[in-house]
Amino acid sequence: HPSGVASNGTNFLLCDRFNNRVLIWNVAPTSWDAPPDIVIGQPDFNANNPGMNKNEMNWPGNASVGNNGKLAVADTDNDRLLLWNTFPTANGQSADLQIHLPTITPVGSANTWSWPWGVWTDGNKLVCTATNGAAILFWNSFPTTDNQAPDYTIENTAFGTPRNISTDGSTYFFVGDHNSGLTNGSATYFWNSYPSVANQSYDFYRSEGLKGQKLANGNLICSDFTSKIMTWSGMPTSGTDNPVKTANPACFHTSDGMDLIEINGNIYVNNYNGNDVL
Repeated sequence: HPSGVASNGTNFLLCDRFNNRVLIWNVAPTSWDAPPDIVIGQPDFNANNPGMNKNEMNWPGNASVGNNGKLAVADTDNDRLLLWNTFPTANGQSADLQIHLPTITPVGSANTWSWPWGVWTDGNKLVCTATNGAAILFWNSFPTTDNQAPDYTIENTAFGTPRNISTDGSTYFFVGDHNSGLTNGSATYFWNSYPSVANQSYDFYRSEGLKGQKLANGNLICSDFTSKIMTWSGMPTSGTDNPVKTANPACFHTSDGMDLIEINGNIYVNNYNGNDVL
């Protein structure tokens, strides 16, 4: 059950959820079954026990890395984010910081924040979802202390279990929700630019659960909960902007773990229930 992929344009990271680890290729692979160079969350490639120390993980959901090497991992079943100030270079390298969502939940909040599924960073800003607690948490700068509180949050009555985050930190931002109050199923909320204030409302939504990336050519490509790969000509700006291509490869079985990225002109598609990457 690989659940998320990430890159800074050179490397390649894969969240190997049921093995409680993140696999790292220092250079994105261009051949099938190229072995990873580093593993974090485990001391070596043979171990897979869950744990709560900063060098351990429990069911990691997503990862994101900035061009400056700062790395964030959503350590989902430990209810925390793990943060590295420099890109890991050794097996089992401990995170520098952790942010435990239940600990930073505001006093008096109606819902305790937990189960971070989605995370994004460019090495400066940081965002995550509190899938339990139905909130999106924003830090204006990369945290410098354990359990640093977010600078602002977005909560909305439409949110059910917000999960995946897709953004470039500027021109687009969208979050997939597996149990939206708008559809009684999957939905994705789109902001036409990066949200900058608390409780900023989304601009439109679609009735698919999506995660994706704006490509170098300006188009948008996403995978969705029903194992489709969808491409838009440019970025959609309303709910009536439909994809121009939809692919459904016979070998693609993603369900909850939809994710894809572009690296050097290649598209890497996470295949959650296929236990591989396409």
